Amino acid sequence: MNTLRRLGWVALFSIVPAFAGEAVEPDRGAPPESEHVRRFTLPVLVEDRLPNGVRVRLVERHKIPLVHVIWGVDGGTAADPPGLSGANAMLAELLAEVILSGGETLEQRLRSRGVVLEVDVNRDRTWYSMQLPRERLEWSLRTLRRALIDPKFSENSLRRVRQQMTNAVAQARANPEQVRVLAEWQAAYGKDHPYGRSIEGNNASLAAIELEHLRAIHRDRYRPEFTYLVVSGDVRVKTLIPVFGGLLGGWKASGSAHGSQDSPAVATAPQRGVMLIDLPGSTQAQIS
Repeated sequence: MNTLRRLGWVALFSIVPAFAGEAVEPDRGAPPESEHVRRFTLPVLVEDRLPNGVRVRLVERHKIPLVHVIWGVDGGTAADPPGLSGANAMLAELLAEVILSGGETLEQRLRSRGVVLEVDVNRDRTWYSMQLPRERLEWSLRTLRRALIDPKFSENSLRRVRQQMTNAVAQARANPEQVRVLAEWQAAYGKDHPYGRSIEGNNASLAAIELEHLRAIHRDRYRPEFTYLVVSGDVRVKTLIPVFGGLLGGWKASGSAHGSQDSPAVATAPQRGVMLIDLPGSTQAQIS
């Protein structure tokens, strides 16, 4: 047995030098060859516009019986009125309360039907997103239509949302990441530029926002010509476009539009330098 083992090692060591001399450096200037290339085909995007100006985009994906709906509005926190920073974010939160409230809590009704609702607002857009089973699509669209086109606001809801946002502002001031992100926007655009303001506003601006301000924003921004619908999933374009026409075709906004949200020019170019923000007691540091 020992003799065989020694013979095996001798044979191995005699082979290694032969292979070592044949090593070839791979060509790293070109991608490696592959015998099987998976083809990726983008789904077909169908775009349409209703007579009242609502933009519609549809994508058919029939692998699973689910649908994703986005109801978007041109207009984010950069369009907040002077001195009312956070007004568009507050309106979005208030509309979410309208959607998720009612005698029989609409949130429970949505969840019982397998519907997931998300609301988000940034500096340029506000959107309401729903993921739902295919058979709940028309019901969910009608629900969104009632809440977003003809909402019923209350003082109690306003106070509750204002308090929630005030708490969020206090938490953001103690969060190194959120402090850093806001500082970056302000360094790039300036503190007085709409993009340099906090999306959530501040204590003074939140306290100044009243229902009349939110109703005015809703009247000016939640209009057919500023609205878009994106639907993807297990849907049929030919049958869905008439549904949109029936639900939204008769929607007419009151008054005249104030034009699209245009970003004002930046007064001065950002200056190079180092910015240090001291947060005493913080256990984290953010660098960017």
